[in-house]
Amino acid sequence: MGSRIILTARDKQLLINHVGDNVYEVQLLTEDEALELFSRHTFREKSPKKDLMKLSREVVEYAGGLPLALKVLGSSFYKRDKEQWRHIIDRLKRIPHNDILGKLRLSFDGLDKDEKKIFLDIAFICIASLTGYSFDLYVELVLETCGFKLIRDYLIEKSLLSINIRNRIVMHNMIRNMAANVIMEEYANSRIWLPEEVRDLLKGKLLTEKVENLCIPEGYNFEDDPVNYSNIFRRMQSLQVLVIGDGTFSSECDITYLPSTLRFIEWEGYPSISLPENFEPSQLVVLRLKKSRLVKLGPMSKVYLLSLSPQ
Repeated sequence: MGSRIILTARDKQLLINHVGDNVYEVQLLTEDEALELFSRHTFREKSPKKDLMKLSREVVEYAGGLPLALKVLGSSFYKRDKEQWRHIIDRLKRIPHNDILGKLRLSFDGLDKDEKKIFLDIAFICIASLTGYSFDLYVELVLETCGFKLIRDYLIEKSLLSINIRNRIVMHNMIRNMAANVIMEEYANSRIWLPEEVRDLLKGKLLTEKVENLCIPEGYNFEDDPVNYSNIFRRMQSLQVLVIGDGTFSSECDITYLPSTLRFIEWEGYPSISLPENFEPSQLVVLRLKKSRLVKLGPMSKVYLLSLSPQ
C-alpha cells in the first residue's frame, strides 16, 4: 500500500500500448541539473570542487544533458587529478566512451534493415552538416519523398531523434557519436567523411561502388591529389548524398559527371558554370549550391528545395 511503480522505456509506443496515453517524456537536464548529477557521481557532493569547476562544465557540455552519459562519465573522473581530467576529456573528443555508446546502441539494434539505413543516412547528414544547413528540413523532405515519413516518428519514439523547443528535428550529439561508431565498425566505405578516408577514396584505395554518402570537408587540400574527380564520381553508382565544403575544388575544375542516383547535394563553391549534361535529377530532392559559379540550370521540376547563391 502506498507504493508507486514507475515504468521506463526507450520506446514511447511500448508504454502507450500497455498503460495508455498517460506517459511522461523525460527531458534532457538543464546545465545546473546536469552539473549537480555529474558532481554527485564524481565528487560525491552537490557541486564540483572550485579548482575543477571549469573542467566539470566542459564535461557537462559534452554530455549534452543526457543523464546516462553524466553518470558514466562521473564515475570515470572519480578521484582523478587535474592532469588526468584533461587527458580523459581530450580522449573523449576523439574516442567516445564505450559504455555510453553500448547502451545507446540498444535502440539502434532494435531497428530493421531499412530503418537502420535511414537512421544512418540521417546521422551522416548530422555529422557532415555545414554552417547554415537546416538539418530538420533534410529529414522532412527526404523521408517524405521516399515514403518513409512514418519512420521519422518511429525514430523519435525510439529516442534516436527528438523535437526541440523550436519544434525542429534534432539528433543528440551522443546519438550522433554512436551512429558514427556504428558506421565505422560495420558499414565501412558506405559513408565517408573523415579526411583520411576521403583521401584514400580519391586515390582509389577504397571501393567507390559501395559509397552511398560522401562528405568532403571544407578547405580539404586537393593540391597533392592528381585525380580526375568526374571519373571518381562516375564510379559511385550508389551515391545518394553529396556534401562538399567551400574551398575544396579549384574554380578552374570542370565537373563533367555526377551520379543520377543523388538525392541530396550540398556543394558550397560549386566550381562549374552548369550541372553535367548527362546528369538526370529524377531522384534529386535537395540542391544547395551556395557561392557557386553556376549560371545555367536545367529542368529541376522534382527538386523540393533549390538554393542557389552565386557570387
